[in-house]
Amino acid sequence: MHAIWKGFFARAGLFGFLPVTDLKSLPRLIANGGSQNHEHSLSWGSLVEPLGIATFVLLACTLTLGLLMKKNRRVLLPLHRALAFITLTSAICHALLVLFAH
Repeated sequence: MHAIWKGFFARAGLFGFLPVTDLKSLPRLIANGGSQNHEHSLSWGSLVEPLGIATFVLLACTLTLGLLMKKNRRVLLPLHRALAFITLTSAICHALLVLFAH
């Protein structure tokens, strides 16, 4: 490897994501099973916010397809209906999570 690139990766870390100092602790992490006493528990209540954001994005896409139906109604109407069904399903799931799990 060229000397300039070696210096760049030494300063920026491994492609800018992982600092070079963390590479020295990698064998310790593997020996500990890769865990540093992190608790990863997934509860139904933690899904309320992401599902609400997804529902809002789906609603915006459904609205956009509805507004664009003037251009090509024959192609966009089936897509609009399918996206509307997915949006309603997502909204109902979001509402149930808010009511029962949050």
